[in-house]
Amino acid sequence: MAPSTNVRAAIRRLEAAISAIEAAAGRVRHASDRDSELAIFAADRAKLAEELDAMSARAQRLEAANREVSRRLGQSADAIRDMLDAPE
Repeated sequence: MAPSTNVRAAIRRLEAAISAIEAAAGRVRHASDRDSELAIFAADRAKLAEELDAMSARAQRLEAANREVSRRLGQSADAIRDMLDAPE
């Protein structure tokens, strides 16, 4: 092989090696991005789970308050009926 042919062949091998390295780096970067996204999703899921727990607790408190208000209104309505039905 002539020197220029050897140089061209070496350049082609070097370009192929660089392309392989770039492809590998892209795969690593993609995997890293995917890991980052998974970490973000996990953090979001944890935050949403906390918010759901808080909202569930609030809903339970509101339901209890609603039952108490309903009970008191019923008592008040009974008391008013008794007063209206009482002889003068």
